[in-house]
Amino acid sequence: MKKLMIISIFSSLLIINFSCSDSSTNPQPEPNTAVFPNTIGDTWVYAVYDSLNSTEDTLTVKVSSIVTALNSRNLMVWIYRANSGMNSNYTINNLDTAYVYSGNDTVYFYNNNAGSQFESKMVFPLQVGLQWGNAATGIVDTSQVVDQNSITVPAGTFQKTYHILRTKNGLNDYMTVNLWFTERVGIIKLFVTERGFAFRTFTWDLINYSVH
Repeated sequence: MKKLMIISIFSSLLIINFSCSDSSTNPQPEPNTAVFPNTIGDTWVYAVYDSLNSTEDTLTVKVSSIVTALNSRNLMVWIYRANSGMNSNYTINNLDTAYVYSGNDTVYFYNNNAGSQFESKMVFPLQVGLQWGNAATGIVDTSQVVDQNSITVPAGTFQKTYHILRTKNGLNDYMTVNLWFTERVGIIKLFVTERGFAFRTFTWDLINYSVH
């Protein structure tokens, strides 16, 4: 009886070991959030231009810390710092801070640390033709991946860069956002056109970056 028990235990250990070995040779698919840098310390530096004031500047975007939203999600705090100090001039939401949540297949951008003021989102995996709406903004707000190509900016040439076109239509406000995104790098280039009480464009061109 004792001999049979030892054999049974040994067999169980073999099964457990085989299961562990099998799972290690068949890893789970890489989560989509891995292609969207969102780790404390990630930093991007852009050459920026604002047509309204005819100003050129340098904008640094850095993931600085983490906060917990009302729904218990962890939001990464993105800080925008321009050399001139006029940070909000070069951001879509006219703020100097964004709060970013990386979900399994969607990245959400919020205007406040409670995660209750929605600004935009990106849906993964990116592919040409993919479309999504941003109903939470309360206006007509749609995005589409229009193509994938290489793009050259001061930071270099980036292959397989996705061009995302976003359009927003409000009561007295119309905005188009052309955004170029490279997986595991981030936003390479941004071109925004605003038509409302005034006409304005601003651009970002990546100078250098450091991501984990």
